[in-house]
Amino acid sequence: MTNEFVDPVAVTKLQPLATSNGALLRSSLIDDMQISDGRLALLSAPAGWGKSTLLAQLCERRAEEGRVVFVGLDRWDDDVARFWRALMAASAMAGLDIGVQMPVAPSVTAPGLLAALGPAVINALATCDSRVTLALDDYHEITNAQVHEAVEYVVDHLPRHCQVVIATRHDPQLPIARLRAGGDLVEVRAADLALNEEETRELLRAIAGAELSTSDIALLHKRTEGWPAAVHLAGLALRGERDPSAAIADFHGEQRHVADYLTGEVLARTSESLRSFLMRCSILDRLEPDLCTAVTGNNDAAAMLRRAEELNLFLVPLDDVRSTYRFHRLFADWLHYQLSVESHELIPELHRRAMEWYSEQERPAEAIEQAIAGSHVQDARRLILEHGSKLIEAGHAATAARWLAALPYDVVASDPVLSIAAASTLATAGNPDRAEAYLEAAESSVAAGAPILVPLAPDVEIAAARATIAMIRRDLAGAVVLARRAAGLEIDPTRDRYGIGHAVLGAALFWTAEPAEARRVVERVWADVDTVFVKLLIAGVLAAACLESGDLERAETVARSALTLAEERHVGPAAETALSHLALGGALAGRGEPAGAEAMLLAGLEQSRWWQAPAQEAYGHMLLAQLRILQGDREAARVLLRSAAPVVEGARTMGILALTLRRTREMMRRSYGERSPGAAPVDLTDRESDVLRLLPSQLTQREISRELYMSFNTVKSHTQSLYRKLGVSSRRAAVERARSLDLL
Repeated sequence: MTNEFVDPVAVTKLQPLATSNGALLRSSLIDDMQISDGRLALLSAPAGWGKSTLLAQLCERRAEEGRVVFVGLDRWDDDVARFWRALMAASAMAGLDIGVQMPVAPSVTAPGLLAALGPAVINALATCDSRVTLALDDYHEITNAQVHEAVEYVVDHLPRHCQVVIATRHDPQLPIARLRAGGDLVEVRAADLALNEEETRELLRAIAGAELSTSDIALLHKRTEGWPAAVHLAGLALRGERDPSAAIADFHGEQRHVADYLTGEVLARTSESLRSFLMRCSILDRLEPDLCTAVTGNNDAAAMLRRAEELNLFLVPLDDVRSTYRFHRLFADWLHYQLSVESHELIPELHRRAMEWYSEQERPAEAIEQAIAGSHVQDARRLILEHGSKLIEAGHAATAARWLAALPYDVVASDPVLSIAAASTLATAGNPDRAEAYLEAAESSVAAGAPILVPLAPDVEIAAARATIAMIRRDLAGAVVLARRAAGLEIDPTRDRYGIGHAVLGAALFWTAEPAEARRVVERVWADVDTVFVKLLIAGVLAAACLESGDLERAETVARSALTLAEERHVGPAAETALSHLALGGALAGRGEPAGAEAMLLAGLEQSRWWQAPAQEAYGHMLLAQLRILQGDREAARVLLRSAAPVVEGARTMGILALTLRRTREMMRRSYGERSPGAAPVDLTDRESDVLRLLPSQLTQREISRELYMSFNTVKSHTQSLYRKLGVSSRRAAVERARSLDLL
């Protein structure tokens, strides 16, 4: 396996269910939905009420007049990156040109994805000249608030010729009440999906092949309350029944008990070999013949699956050639229940067989899922160690975090590599406190002599992770101290991820406004780094440091090499390449190539927004403002500076942002000749400018002195000097006056 592992979207997830011969056509419901114009159509009912069947029939009708974007959701789509990837793939399959790429880097964040992909999806829908249906089946699998936020955005901004249709077992965490009040919600509930007596007769005729009396139909309808799954199961149980009236008269109890009885009848009347086969396959999400053979030991799995489909045993084909299936969710639940009652001790072994098959097929994510489901903790640990970093680099940090959370704490905490991985995913998710706890566990396990099962340097990784957490907390001074330790420990170029310590140190030094030293640090390891994401990270720091040092040629060369590497390795838009784009844009602007500079700066800004990197985005805004000044568009430059200023003013440490802001404002003043129109001459010293930058904050003068490493009396002196030069007598007035003069 290579570091460029990308988890593909199965095409069968992007196709509505193929309607079976026994499916009841819900014509009246489809007709009602055809004339609906609400933004959201909600099919909400418990399991077995025919939601997916109705959705498939609706999609078939809608495809005749427009386009259908379909996603069959599963528990894996509860990862926001995976959800967006599936939605993008479904849109492409429907012929919609979204116009942006789906990123696959580990630093992906939900707000960044929504900011970039949400408008792109809406714009693509708006340009479509026919009705578009965005269908999301099995939405109850989604519990992630970030996915709900993405769907809510799409619904709220949906063009009027489009509709989102959601099928779910329970109401989703979307603004249902608001949509209902605004007339933008179409609802289909269990009461709407319940079969009437005539529909019950029609479905029984299709499944059981028998004509029942009106009184039998009325009794069965009363007992099942029109529940389609129960009626379907009744049809299977009544096949070949000599006295259907007596069988129907024996049905009693609530729906759950009726389903229990019917399921028992169906399994009892199935051959022992098929019954055993189906129960053992119930641990699987997808039924592939070779996989079923590996799990059950039955070498005729393909024929068994075909036989089960012929018997209408709730088997759903996932492709047109019927080579892959899944169980109806309700039937799978009951099969697994029967398996747990009859052969509970066999379940871990079945999961082990599935895990081994997936491993042999080089499908590590599914292998890990089976290992966890079967409580094979050590196998899960081994697989995560082997493949976790590849999957994280492919953009599945949330999935990896779920796996790690599923393992016992002591298993993760006792392994330094897993502890470091857990810390990294938690830090990325914005939980630095828990990340630090895992780093402490990693340090303890290393000190206790725990084996390192992958060629990592754990001391380097721990120090680099601590430095990264410090940068997340905007403690650049602390990050430099921690990163120096990481770089000092990095001595073996043969180790995986070699260069990460120098990369983090270079980044901390760059943002602390030490570009010359940052360049020296990363140049030391530049030639020896092999890991792609580390190489890209170092390239961004090196290119930006060269730009700030005035070496435009070297900045351009390094940045272009990084972007070429990213393209060759199919990395896609990534946080690691954003700084290279910005540095290349700055270099091209300095070399008098405004068109190329603008393209690179805009690309870098877009990626910075994706990854929610405010400091990087502010830096990009200021570089773009400098380009706009050179182009004579001072108003655009002023808007960009105002976007960047709050980030700079909120920084805990003076650094490259403050220097770039000062340099850009000086360019702005020079562009007016003597001064900005109406501006009086105000000449501030560098230290006065530093104090002025923090006046809009809530910091006291004593706190400002600590931030700037000045004495309290020096800050007071600079503040009084500022008041005098600005012609004001209060802090608030100083801020207002400075902003009017473009000093803030």
